[in-house]
Amino acid sequence: NRGLIDGESGAVACFEKAWDPLDESLDAMSHAALIKIHRHMNRENAAEHHQHRLDTLGGWDVVDEAWGKVIDDHLDRIPSP
Repeated sequence: NRGLIDGESGAVACFEKAWDPLDESLDAMSHAALIKIHRHMNRENAAEHHQHRLDTLGGWDVVDEAWGKVIDDHLDRIPSP
């Protein structure tokens, strides 16, 4: 929402801290967000890493489409490099 991608308080750091060993759905949502963020920022290697992790949790089928849309809507406001 704030347009902050990197840094200690950025979206990447936020989603990387969201892992939950008791709730894989939160992990899947975090990996999905990180995939979209890294692709938006042209960081394909990082996106592929999180795609692999998401695939181990069931892939995009386990992520609510509405979540992906929210991430896309916010990224649309941020210019990609």
